[in-house]
Amino acid sequence: MKESTYLICRIIFTSLFLIISTVIWSNKRVSIYHNMNNPVSMNEITITDISKNNNDNIYHLKLENTKEDTQNIKLYIVPDVLKENINNNYIKYQINNKDIKTLNTDGMILVDKINGLEEKNIDVKLWVSDTYVGEQTYSGRIVIA
Repeated sequence: MKESTYLICRIIFTSLFLIISTVIWSNKRVSIYHNMNNPVSMNEITITDISKNNNDNIYHLKLENTKEDTQNIKLYIVPDVLKENINNNYIKYQINNKDIKTLNTDGMILVDKINGLEEKNIDVKLWVSDTYVGEQTYSGRIVIA
């Protein structure tokens, strides 16, 4: 009898742990947005397309160099100043399935070059670190400089 009671208690506690963990994880959201009616354009580099895979928090960017010369690209994640955000130390990102990194204080996530009249596709995956405890979200913009 004691063993079955002990087993039932373990099942209940495990179930509660999984439910609470799922609720906490679902409250950690990263919201990056870009207004495609006014694409960010600096140094003749234009975001010609941006889409998001909601399940994976992956943003697919299509960049276009409209000049014949090679241009430098600096890609930033800039926090929305109208909202209180999570500290950048808790925002993780991955570019084109390469190394996982933490967002630094200036928000720069990529330095690259794009050849003249070239299009470049970049996938940016963003998420909140597992070490973050809280319900606050991150809201920001993707900017190319």
